[in-house]
Amino acid sequence: MREQYFIDVLNRFDTDERFALEKCGYSPDDKLEGRQKEIFEYERKSLREKIAANLSNIKNWNKSNSSGVPPRFAECSFFNFECRTETEKNIYQKVCNFVSQEGNEGVLLMTGAKGTGKTHLGAAAVRDTLGRYISMEDLIYKTERKPQRERG
Repeated sequence: MREQYFIDVLNRFDTDERFALEKCGYSPDDKLEGRQKEIFEYERKSLREKIAANLSNIKNWNKSNSSGVPPRFAECSFFNFECRTETEKNIYQKVCNFVSQEGNEGVLLMTGAKGTGKTHLGAAAVRDTLGRYISMEDLIYKTERKPQRERG
């Protein structure tokens, strides 16, 4: 199912200009010209490469939850995240930028109200980086359970 989704996205990305504009953070109605069009084409190519890489990494994605991603978020990716507000669009861009940094071995901590997309974006980041997802509840629970001498 996930594999077919990425195949469909790649096909649509290549054939539907409005879809590509939206996925690259532009309005589908934008009319780009000159330098702005060149930037869009570069972004489109980069995002297309990420989609293709995601497709090739699907076989490495472990649904047995060793990634730590909650099972109901196993299908989450940057490509199926929908920005409903300008704030969500900004957060989406920041997480994408964080994930795309070369040699990034950092920690991404997201906080906020329920229903704002933190888990979805966290799962997408784990998928792209083959990292590890730890919920705040797990982090607190596991830290509280450790004996004092082990906490360092």
